[in-house]
Parts: sequence; structure tokens; C-alpha cells
Amino acid sequence: MFRAFIGWLVEGDVKFSVVGNANATTYNDIFQLIQHNRMWKGATANNTDMVFGVPKGTPVAPADKAKAEKLGYPSTDDYDFTRKGNTCWFTNIDHGRRHEPLQLMTMADNMKFSKHEEIRGVGYKKYDNFDAIDVPYVSAIPSDYDGLMGVPSTFLDKYNPDQFEIVFNSEDMEQNKLFGVEPLGEKRVADYFAAGGTGANSKGRRKLFLYGATPNVPFKRIIIRRRAT
Repeated sequence: MFRAFIGWLVEGDVKFSVVGNANATTYNDIFQLIQHNRMWKGATANNTDMVFGVPKGTPVAPADKAKAEKLGYPSTDDYDFTRKGNTCWFTNIDHGRRHEPLQLMTMADNMKFSKHEEIRGVGYKKYDNFDAIDVPYVSAIPSDYDGLMGVPSTFLDKYNPDQFEIVFNSEDMEQNKLFGVEPLGEKRVADYFAAGGTGANSKGRRKLFLYGATPNVPFKRIIIRRRAT
């Protein structure tokens, strides 16, 4: 019911802050709200565990109870505590962290000093079927590149709409078609499976595709570009 609930809130033009599953960003209607700056991630608990108090006697996995205690929430007379990963705040209430710019290196500096060996000394791969570079880590986004970039969905945890524009979600096949992502075709599909790929990728599907050491379809990319400064 998450999508229906958020849609109801947006339609009612109310301010909200809601706990939800971080995977909700993959729903097209939820993503579009984020893309058009009608909803965003909250100021805290992005890409971390969230701790919840539950009434005494509620079944809690020992590992979750221990993790909550480690995070500073030991059991009390009234409550035990559990933790959930992959949970975050969704809100349309503005907050300062949303406007903190990502501290990024230039493309040249990433190629020299990046902590990621896929980038350092190698550079950025370009998609075989779309005019954009693949950036496999948020910290490796180049600060001075003006073209389109495919970044992981964790980018939304630190998305600053003053710094970047979200162009489209590569999980949305209609958007892929609209922006000109070429279908995979027989050769790309054959190369993908020959390299050990196991995903549901077939001829005619519009998915971002990379050649390189291993032909592959990168996981859940968001296409962004840098805003002019």
C-alpha cells in the first residue's frame, strides 16, 4: 500500500515524513516524485540501520536485538529494540542535508587517486548502447563531467538537486526508449550469457550494456548530469 499511501499524501498537498523500504525508489511512480523534486530521502538513516522500539514480549531475533543494543538501544522495562536495514525516511519537508554538495574529485583526479581500482588508472567505461559513462560508485562521480552518467541507486541517499539533475531511471523501459537506449540485440545477449550472466536479459530489452573485461548489464543505474555552475 506504500505507493497508494504516498500518492494520497501528494494528491492532498500535505507535508509528510514516512518510514518506508528503501527499495521503494525503484517503483516508477515513486521515482518520478523524487526525480521531479516532489519527494526525497530524509536527513537521517539513509543507508544505515534504523532502530525501532517494540512492546515487551514481541518476538525479536537475537541478532537484531544485539545490533540495536550495540547502536545504543538496550532493552528497558517497557520496550525491547530491533533494527531493520534497508529502511529510510521519505519526505517532502526540506532539510539542509539535502542541499549539501557531494565532495567529489575531477575526472582526472579520480583516474589518478580513486580508491576504486575499477576507476584508478583505468578511467570510465562508456555504455555500448547509450551515450553515457558508467560510474559504479557514488564517490567516483567526476565533479567536472558535463555529459550523462549512470550512477548506482544509492546516489539518492546524497542527492543534491542544486548540484545534479536526475534525467531518468534505467529500470523504466519507457524512459529508456524515450532517451534512446538501444535494445540489447542478439550479439549483446549472446556475449552476456557467454560471460556467465544469469539475469533475465533478452533480445529487444532496453537495458544499459557494458563491454569490458566482462560484458554485463550494470545493476539499477540512475542517469544524471551535472548542473551548470
